[in-house]
Amino acid sequence: WVLGAELQQGPGPTQQPSATQQPSATQQPSATQQPSAARQNRAARQTSAAQLGAGEVFVVEADESDGTFLQYPAEIVVVTNVEADHLDNWRTSEAYRAGFVRFVSGAAAHTVVINIDDPGAAEVAATVADGTSRVVTVGEDSRADVVISDVSLTGTASRAVLRYGKGDGDTGKPLRLQVPGRYNVHNAAVAYAACRSLGLPDEEIRDNLATFAGTVRRFQLVGDQAGVRVFDDYAHNPTKVRAALGSGRQVCGPQVSGGGRLIVVFQPHLYSRTRDFAAEFGAALSLADAVVVMDVYGAREEPIEGVSGRLIAESVLDTEVYFVPTPEGVPRIAAGLAVAGDIIMTVGAGDVTELGPAIVSLLAERDRTVPRTGSHGNQAGSHAPGEEGSHEPGR
Repeated sequence: WVLGAELQQGPGPTQQPSATQQPSATQQPSATQQPSAARQNRAARQTSAAQLGAGEVFVVEADESDGTFLQYPAEIVVVTNVEADHLDNWRTSEAYRAGFVRFVSGAAAHTVVINIDDPGAAEVAATVADGTSRVVTVGEDSRADVVISDVSLTGTASRAVLRYGKGDGDTGKPLRLQVPGRYNVHNAAVAYAACRSLGLPDEEIRDNLATFAGTVRRFQLVGDQAGVRVFDDYAHNPTKVRAALGSGRQVCGPQVSGGGRLIVVFQPHLYSRTRDFAAEFGAALSLADAVVVMDVYGAREEPIEGVSGRLIAESVLDTEVYFVPTPEGVPRIAAGLAVAGDIIMTVGAGDVTELGPAIVSLLAERDRTVPRTGSHGNQAGSHAPGEEGSHEPGR
């Protein structure tokens, strides 16, 4: 019986947890290899986040936020990145990293699959390099055991070449995905490496990965109205936000080539995370063309004096930005910013996900009453961002 553990963090520089774990749990080339799985959320084409398979493999998406990932006797460990987070529990980045070192050094671990492109993960890999576990490195770094190359990101599809091993003359074989984002290429590559470690055949792994349609709340399409597509994403720390917006930019295309604008509604999650990483959130959100920042979703935390979503809004640079403390006016503001060809994303781990359908409804209502103009600035019937009590910092 093999217990494969996936981490709450996602691929190397991109951090998308379930998107890494889901492909691993869907590699099912034969009945004897069908895995059981327990994960944070379900795949887009499945009805449950858990599954009971007939095989000996149990894949777990383990959660590092409170240290519970240290409870799993994992035999194959996958670490996609190590970047300080959840400091309300870990207190310091050093303690956070030490938790990962303990995880990969577990007594049951015999194989550690690790993303060598991520500096934090590479440091953790170095701690086990001289141990009894086999370390399998994955990344675009040419020194990796599984090398990612020739990455192509177009629309909602991603392509790359994966080379397994370091044989002379081996140029690798294609990896084809129907999900966007460089992070999904990295996710698929580490899932591929984990499955190869289990002895699954190369072509069957690649064929299964090609059928992966993403996961719920990971760049999930909510609706398409008035020529505007609305997506929802669970990203809630700066690197995850940057990765999610990268997918959005890939899908809408560069404006210089006639692509639409990327409009983001972001709800910070946790007061401590907002306090600790406001500048980093601002930098990540600056990848958008327009940003609506909501107030903090506190979840398990009590408010911290002086900490609000305004800290992040004021850290966004060179981007049209609005701070809207209450959610009631957000859908109308977001819909009013968009015209045909644009993408709107709701981003965060709180109840911002509930706003996506409302935005879609407003776009549908507008589509019935207002002709599409396909340009920004003077669309009849749109709502000016200054309405609904919004605030544009620094303008």
